[in-house]
Amino acid sequence: MTPMFLLTATLLAAHANPADGDVVLARDRELNALILRDDAVAAGAYYDDAFVLTTSSGRMKSKADLVREIALPGLVIDTNETSDVVVRVRDDTAVLTGVLHQRGTFDGKPFDVRLRVTDTWVRTRGQWRILAGHASVLEAAAKPAS
Repeated sequence: MTPMFLLTATLLAAHANPADGDVVLARDRELNALILRDDAVAAGAYYDDAFVLTTSSGRMKSKADLVREIALPGLVIDTNETSDVVVRVRDDTAVLTGVLHQRGTFDGKPFDVRLRVTDTWVRTRGQWRILAGHASVLEAAAKPAS
C-alpha cells in the first residue's frame, strides 16, 4: 500500500457514521422531554455514571446531583428546549453545542434562562450517553420589581 492510501484510510476511519449525529440529536431531544415530564429515573439512563456538569458559577454536579434535581417536588419546568444545535462526531465521541432555554418555577419562584451548552456524549456498549456538560448563562429574565 502507498503511504497516501494509508493516510486516506486512517482519516476516513477517524470519522463516525454521519447518522450518529442524528442519533445524538434525537437522544438530546428525548432527554429534554423526560426532564420536562419530571421523569428522573428515565432521564438518569441518558447520563454516564461518571458524568460531570460544570455550571456557569464553576460548580461541579454529578449524575446523582442532576437526577436528584430533576425529581425535586418544587421544580416545575414549562420549557426545556435546545436550539442552534450542532453535533460533531468522531468515532465514539460526539460534542453537542447549542442554546438551552429553560423556563419554569422553583418553589413558586419563576425562572427563565438561556444557557450556552456543550455536552460531550460517548458511545458505550452501543448506547450514546452524556459524559460531561458545561453551561454558561447567556441571559436570564429580569426579576420582577418588588
